Amino acid sequence: MSAAVAEASGGRLEILPLTDPDVRGWLGNDAPWEPTLLRVDGAAVRSWTRLGMALPLVRRLGVRATGAVLRALGQVRHEMTRRHEPAGIDRKQFLRLGAGVVVAGGLVLSGSTPAFAANPYAKAIEWTRRNRDALPATLDEFTRYSATYRRAIHAELAPAVRSRLWSEHVRRYRAAHAGLTAEQSAVLDRLRDFFGDPANLRFVDPAEAERIARIDALRTATESAFGESGARTLLVDLGGPTAQAPLGYCRCSTASDYCSATSGGHCVQTSGPLCTVTPPGCGFGGLFVCDGLCFP
Repeated sequence: MSAAVAEASGGRLEILPLTDPDVRGWLGNDAPWEPTLLRVDGAAVRSWTRLGMALPLVRRLGVRATGAVLRALGQVRHEMTRRHEPAGIDRKQFLRLGAGVVVAGGLVLSGSTPAFAANPYAKAIEWTRRNRDALPATLDEFTRYSATYRRAIHAELAPAVRSRLWSEHVRRYRAAHAGLTAEQSAVLDRLRDFFGDPANLRFVDPAEAERIARIDALRTATESAFGESGARTLLVDLGGPTAQAPLGYCRCSTASDYCSATSGGHCVQTSGPLCTVTPPGCGFGGLFVCDGLCFP
């Protein structure tokens, strides 16, 4: 559904799953389980469903493009229903088949292509590049910034500085958790050694098979000792829970997928019409390119 609607709109609508954390925040957990149009303007959010989407779509896209979008929605839903007759499809099946939410922000719909320059993450990237020589060098300084800025800052820091931040992150985790098991203590020792070497904090090249295997083995050990949620806290959320990238930007790494710890799903590569690939900042240690969105 997402690809069909994105194509029909000429790339002027941004598509997100109804399970996306931002969408849940805007609509609540009891929102209708159906394609929904959202207009997001800062804190102001308005939504439409079914035929109610037509008029705001016409105002933004024009009659022809709106017709194409509504036809795409109708055709996909008809095909989904046909495939699953006579029992129909339940909430979980509808999601698995690609139920999407059409997200239409004022900026996203203002031109023929998404205008992300005014996006908070784009501003954060621009700010970090202007201030390369004055970026935070300690974890306390790092955590004073919003999660959006932390992600952009991390991408600009030298490996030696990233090493220092992650080492302190692990040290504080150990200090805050009394009664660790022998397995957990051993894993924290391994993480201390890994993050203590700046060479390990270089961004990952997909061709580095041996290095990726080492990272995967360390992740497996961490999940075994601390569970998926604990592993994400240790390996992904530097300085505290990491914010989702704003609309338009990819939010996870298909090569280092931690979606199951937050949404119970998987990172699906949707770069292109659905999200813009960003520099490394996702996955283990923020070392992997962000190239997808979390879907169940």
